[in-house]
Amino acid sequence: MLLVNAVGLDITADYPDLTSPTGLFPPLQAVLDGEIITLDGAGRPSVERLQQRMGLHHPHAVAQAASEFPARLVICDVLYLWQPALHHPYTARRALLDDLPLHSDRVTVPAAWPAMAQEAFRQARVEGFDGITAKRLSSPYLPGRRTRDWITIKHTTTNDAPGESG
Repeated sequence: MLLVNAVGLDITADYPDLTSPTGLFPPLQAVLDGEIITLDGAGRPSVERLQQRMGLHHPHAVAQAASEFPARLVICDVLYLWQPALHHPYTARRALLDDLPLHSDRVTVPAAWPAMAQEAFRQARVEGFDGITAKRLSSPYLPGRRTRDWITIKHTTTNDAPGESG
């Protein structure tokens, strides 16, 4: 398995806990899109713990961090599965993803909530995610391009200034 970050750099050696010889994936000819996360003590995604791992490259430091803050993969899309899938609509790619045996303690596929954006947004907050990505169901996968077919909706926190009421 090869792990590549958003700018195309090979980060496989930085996450031995995701690329162990026992393997997290069945044998596949696939390119999958996802995110690496780490969890805090309450089992919620932790940006701070992930940042502590991201800058490490020395094998001893990487192994120590992998032991303290194990990484997990959240797989969100299929770009290639035995053949290109980029131009298929999201619904078809999601069906491919749902059929893959990817669920383990280190790999998960987030729930899809077609036509239930408010519920998805609330559930993402409960689970500790910083937001959701809404995808037009007919949209192809367009690597490296921003499009209105996919929008990220982040949870925001506001504080009232002294003397103001909300």
